[in-house]
Amino acid sequence: MSVQDFINDPESYSKSHKVKFGNIGPEIAGLRLRNRVKYQGWSSYQYERCPPYYTNFAFDGDTVFDDVVNNIQGWHVQLGRQAWHTVTAIPGWQDKGICYLPWEEDAVTCIQIPSSAKTFFTGPLTGCSVHIGDGSDGSLWAFHANRNGIEERHRNAAVKQAMTAMTSTSLGLGIRGRHAAIKGTHYDNLAFVFGKKSWRGRWTFYVADIPIAGARCTVTALP
Repeated sequence: MSVQDFINDPESYSKSHKVKFGNIGPEIAGLRLRNRVKYQGWSSYQYERCPPYYTNFAFDGDTVFDDVVNNIQGWHVQLGRQAWHTVTAIPGWQDKGICYLPWEEDAVTCIQIPSSAKTFFTGPLTGCSVHIGDGSDGSLWAFHANRNGIEERHRNAAVKQAMTAMTSTSLGLGIRGRHAAIKGTHYDNLAFVFGKKSWRGRWTFYVADIPIAGARCTVTALP
């Protein structure tokens, strides 16, 4: 099994392996910042692809896993189903159909999922909210909301939803929500969201929830 197996079929790979995402910056993922809007206490970042650079993935075989939330350290990434498979990005000149959305602290990041994309991935989630929505022009958008300054879970989720709505409105595309992944409702541990497009062009989105002590991820389709 290789990273290409993960790219081609992230659902099956994540169900049988312990997969997590490292902190991948936008530049190394072949993205550029199209627009930034500053609000009181947070910002929104709109990213887009930057051809001829494209997102490509690799497994980081040397990373030490530090789970700050659960205060667990020392999970060395190795080979095999019981070890961590940490996804990182490498510069790519070939379009492999990957759309990646990075995250920013106290911010909403967003990206239009291009029609050429075959798979979609977010960065790591430890409490963030992810929303997927449809634009009135037929476009498909993804949003990743982070708000570390508010600790109470339900209020935090509501604030992040409001941040996402403001960011969506600023795009002027009448975006309607399709899916959401929210901590405590759709996932409980370290997680990431991914999507894959069928040969008919239909997208299905999932959240991969990663129990620290478990041997593999729990993968659930988002309603």
